[in-house]
Amino acid sequence: MPQIFKNLKSLPYLRKLFFFFVCILNQNKKSIIGSSNKIHIDTQGTFPKLKNVVIKIYGNENNIIIKQGVKLLNSKIEIHGSCHQLIIEDYCHIQGSYLWMEDNDGLLKIGRGTSFEKEVKICVTEANSQINIGENCMLAYGIVIRSGDSHSIIDLESNQRINYAENININNHVWIGTNAQVLKGSNIGSNSIIAAGAIVTKNIPENCIAAGVPAKVKKEKVTWVREKIIRTLN
Repeated sequence: MPQIFKNLKSLPYLRKLFFFFVCILNQNKKSIIGSSNKIHIDTQGTFPKLKNVVIKIYGNENNIIIKQGVKLLNSKIEIHGSCHQLIIEDYCHIQGSYLWMEDNDGLLKIGRGTSFEKEVKICVTEANSQINIGENCMLAYGIVIRSGDSHSIIDLESNQRINYAENININNHVWIGTNAQVLKGSNIGSNSIIAAGAIVTKNIPENCIAAGVPAKVKKEKVTWVREKIIRTLN
């Protein structure tokens, strides 16, 4: 944290003003069309870092909350509709990613300490749908997470739509590999690993490795750590 920011710790208004100028220097941009939209960035704790972030809002009463210590780099947030809530919890590290919400009353929550590599795309589609990502998750390059299809599939016999959006829940400490997809209705248990290129369409239990299309459990009773443990040679 810059020394000047430490010196402003007891002056909340000046901290916010200082952060505002830092955001301009870091080439962040926002475009808001609508009323009663709020963007709250926590400047009371560890200084967040936003750089080359574009925020676009088209609607009313949307709420974006970015908490302390977040690093949000080279990313885009776009909201179409009203009464959405997007929450990025403390110390998340998100880079080169795209967060999209459409229709109304959606929720996207990213838990404390979670990290995204580049080109992660998360889409909350259709009214009242939710995507919850837990704490200390690790998402690799090129992942897609979608709560809906954004288009309708119609059953010819009943003439009814058969592909409504469904909530997605990714529990704490989940590792999702490169180019995997997590689709509507999925629930991934804590400490699990989704292999590169897998497509998740249903429940995946905790402490397992799932792979394939659609993703199926390949190994149970495992967990993972971010650190690379080097094999010791005798």
